[in-house]
Amino acid sequence: MPTLVPGASAKNIRFVSRCDQGGRPDGVQVILHKGHAFIGHMFSDGYSVVDVRDPLHPQTVAFVAAPKNTRSHHLQIHGDVLLAVNGPNIWAMQQYASQQDYYGKSLIDSVKTEQPFAAGLRVFDISKPACPREIAFLDMPGFGAHRIWWVGGRYAYVSVHFEGFIDHALAVIDVSDPTKPTLAGRWWLPGMNRAGGETPPASFGKRAALHHLISAGNLGFASWRDGGFTIHDISDPPNPKLISHRNFAPPFGGGAHTPLPLPGRKLLVLADEATSANCANGLAYTWLIDVREPSNPISIATLPTPAEEDFCAKGAKFGPHNLHENRPGSMQTEDLIFATYHNAGLRIYDIRDAFQPKQIGYFVPPAPEKIVDQRPNPAKVIQSCDVFVDKEGLMYLTDTNAGLYILQYEGHSRDKRSTRRMTEKFGRLALHMWTIDTTPLATALDAAKQGGFDAVELRRTDFKRCFDAGMSNAQVLDLIRKSGIPCGVLGVEYGWLFATGEESKRLFKVFRESCENAVALGCNMLMSAPGQVQGPIKDAIKYLREAGDIAAEYKLRLAIEFNSQHDVLNSLGVLTELIEGANKPNCGYLIDAYHFTRSGAGGRGFESVPADKIYCFQYSDLSPNPVTGVRRPTDRLPPGKGIVKWREMLGLLAEKGYTGYLSYEAPNPEQWARSPYDVAREGVELTKQLLRDAVPGYVS
Repeated sequence: MPTLVPGASAKNIRFVSRCDQGGRPDGVQVILHKGHAFIGHMFSDGYSVVDVRDPLHPQTVAFVAAPKNTRSHHLQIHGDVLLAVNGPNIWAMQQYASQQDYYGKSLIDSVKTEQPFAAGLRVFDISKPACPREIAFLDMPGFGAHRIWWVGGRYAYVSVHFEGFIDHALAVIDVSDPTKPTLAGRWWLPGMNRAGGETPPASFGKRAALHHLISAGNLGFASWRDGGFTIHDISDPPNPKLISHRNFAPPFGGGAHTPLPLPGRKLLVLADEATSANCANGLAYTWLIDVREPSNPISIATLPTPAEEDFCAKGAKFGPHNLHENRPGSMQTEDLIFATYHNAGLRIYDIRDAFQPKQIGYFVPPAPEKIVDQRPNPAKVIQSCDVFVDKEGLMYLTDTNAGLYILQYEGHSRDKRSTRRMTEKFGRLALHMWTIDTTPLATALDAAKQGGFDAVELRRTDFKRCFDAGMSNAQVLDLIRKSGIPCGVLGVEYGWLFATGEESKRLFKVFRESCENAVALGCNMLMSAPGQVQGPIKDAIKYLREAGDIAAEYKLRLAIEFNSQHDVLNSLGVLTELIEGANKPNCGYLIDAYHFTRSGAGGRGFESVPADKIYCFQYSDLSPNPVTGVRRPTDRLPPGKGIVKWREMLGLLAEKGYTGYLSYEAPNPEQWARSPYDVAREGVELTKQLLRDAVPGYVS
C-alpha cells in the first residue's frame, strides 16, 4: 500500500486510499455511520454515501439528490437519523461575481434570485446506509439552513436565515419525533432582525452570520463570522441565554467559523475561516481560548501557521476552515486538534501545552485532477474542506474538487492513547475476570493471554482483593501492566447510581480513583451495572450526569448495563430512559447478551440503540431454566450452550459497526472449579465458532 501519492507532501500521516465520490468530488462535511461516510456536496445539490468498511477500497453506494438549485453540504447523524441542510446553491445560481463577494455582504443584500430552491431542514432514515429514505422536511422560509449541530437528544442547533433577517441566526429545532421536526426557539445578535426594525452595529464588520453552534453540557459556543463568537447558557435549549460575546475583528480579519469546545480542559478552539485568495485580506488564525470563566473568555494562543512553503503564493485560499468536532462515535481527544487549512491540506496539532501548541503532522494532497468548482475563477489548487476522525484514528478528508482522502496518523507511541489504530476491528475478545473469579489476578491475566484473548475486563473487586492481600494501588497497576495483556474495559464499584448520603460520596470518590487507574492502564472505557441498591430513576439520571462529568475530566467513556434481576434498572427501556435523560456525550450502553435475553430483548432486541452509543458488549449463554430470586446470577453458560440467539445478536452488532471488545462474562461455580487456562481457551474457541456462523467474512 502506498504511503504517499505523487504530488503530495506529508509528515506523520500515511495515505490509505482515495475516492472520487461517484464522480462528484466536491465534498464538504463528512460523518461516518455504520461503516459508511456520508458526504455533503458543495455544488452537486445533494449528498453521497461511500462504503468505507474496507478503508483500502472505498465504494460509492448512493447519491441522494436535493431539490433543484439546493445544497445539502452540511449534515448531522445520530442513531439512524440524518439531518441535512437545504439552502440555495448560490454558486450554481451565479449570485456572485467573485468568491470574495460572498464574504463581503449579508445574504439579504447579496442574494437576488427568482430561481426556485428549498429552504429548511430535511430528515432521512439511514438505518440502511446505502438506501437513505426521506421521512420529513421542515420548511423555513428565507435563504435556508447552513450548518447543524446535533448529537442526539431532543434539540438540534441549526444556523438558518429567516425572512426579514440580514443573515443566518440560531434556530433550535425539536427533533424528538424525527418525522415531525418543529422550530422550538431562536436567537440572534441584536441588529440582525431588519424586519423588526433593528440596525446592524459597526462591530458586525462585512458579514455577521451564525456559522454554527456546538454544545458542551449546558453551554453553547457559537461563531458569527465577522461578528465574533458567543457563549450561551443552554440549560433551557429553546431559550438560549447570552453569557459572553467577543470579537477579534478588528484588528484581525474576522470569519469566525468553527467553535470547538474542549469541556474537560475548559478550552475553546476557534477557527477563523480564510476567506480571500492569496491571503489578500491577511492571514486567518485558529485561536485557543481559556473559558474556565465563560463570562470572560481569554485568548491564550494560536495554532502555528503552516510554513513548509509559500502557501499565500500557491493560489486560492490558505488558512483555517474546519476542525474535527469530537462527535460521539468518533475519536474524542482534547490533546490533538485535526484541522483543514485549504491549500495547506490537513494539519494535526498537539495542544497538551495549551500555551505552546505544536504542529505534529500534516498531509497536503496534490492538485485536483479536475475542477468542478462553480465559483468564479477557481484555481486548480487543493482546497481541503472538512475532516472526520473515526475511533480507529482514520481521517476522512474532503475537498472542494479532489474527492475523499482516507488517511492514517502515524504519530509516535506516546500518542497511541489519543489515536486508535486500524487494527481495531469487529470480534476482538476480552476475558471478564468474573468468568474465572476464584483465580488470583496474576494467574487470571496469564490465562487470558495464553487462551488467546485480546484484552481483559477488570473489576473494582480485582483491585480490592489485591489490596486485602497487602498490595498498594501502584503495585496492582504494575502487576497488570507487566502481564502483557491490555485492559480493554475497567469496571467501577457498583451502587453509585442509586446510593445517597455518605455512601454516595464514598462511591464517587472510588469512581474517581477508577478513572485514574483507567488512565494509568491506557484504558478509555469504564463500565457499571446498577448493583444492589435501588431508588427512583430520576435520581439515577442525576448521578449519571455527575459520573459522566467526572469521566469526561479523564477523557473516558462510561458504559451502563441493566440487570434483568434488578428492581428498577432491569430492561432496555429503563436503560434508555436513564441514558437519554442524562444526555451525556460520553455515556452509552453496555449490551449484555445474558440480561438482554432474560429480559425478553434477545436476538435483535437492541436494534433501536444508536450504533454510536453502544460502548461495550458482554456475553455468556443462558440456560432454558435460569435460576430465580438471585440478583447476581452465576448460572451463566459458555457461548453456544444455551438459548441465546447468537446469529441475530452478533450479526446486528456487526451491522452496527461495533469495534469495541466482546467481553466473555460467564460466572458459574462449575467454571471456577476448572483450570482457568482451559476456561479461557474454550471461551475463545466457542466464541470464534459463533462469530464465523453469524458474521459473513469474519476472520479471526
